[in-house]
Amino acid sequence: KKLLRDGAERTVDKLWELCGRILDQFTETECRNYFKHCGYRHT
Repeated sequence: KKLLRDGAERTVDKLWELCGRILDQFTETECRNYFKHCGYRHT
C-alpha cells in the first residue's frame, strides 16, 4: 500500500502502470512466500 500511495497516480491507466512497476520489484520467490505465509497453498 505504501508504494501505491507514494506513487500518487491520479488516473486508472497510470495506476495500473504503477502496479506493474511495483510488481517488478518483487521476485517470484518473495511472492510465493507471501502467499504461503497468508495461508494459501498451491493446488
